[in-house]
Amino acid sequence: MGLLDGKKALVFGVANDHSIAWGIAKALGVLGMVQALAGLGYFLSSFPFAPSFAIYFSALLESLAIGLATAAFLSFLMKLCDKRFSATHYAFLSTLFGLGRSLAGVLGGYAAAALGYPLFFFATIVIGVIPLFLIPFLKSTLDGIPEAEG
Repeated sequence: MGLLDGKKALVFGVANDHSIAWGIAKALGVLGMVQALAGLGYFLSSFPFAPSFAIYFSALLESLAIGLATAAFLSFLMKLCDKRFSATHYAFLSTLFGLGRSLAGVLGGYAAAALGYPLFFFATIVIGVIPLFLIPFLKSTLDGIPEAEG
């Protein structure tokens, strides 16, 4: 590619399990909050006084937030996989991730019809924020330290 053609380089850095775990936990928290709050755009768009372009902005924000949060969550899934069985573990965990998305899609339509759009979108924000409080409890899992048997 020009500048590095035919060159060899050594790339190194300082990292440990704690820094990876900290980075994943931080990404899950921040990007999970972004995804949860992306529903705020839909919530505000559901009111009659909202400008007509608000729904487009909400859809754009949600698509961006889903991509970012999914990347953080997939990093978390990869961290959970045992290296000896990584393909099997990752396939199983990503299937569970997809199952939740599929069920939410089916049940979301019924919930929106029953609750109305403003209440439904407010509920999605609350449902998205609640799991973020569980992230601090993932510390021992992310650090690779097994739980003490008691």
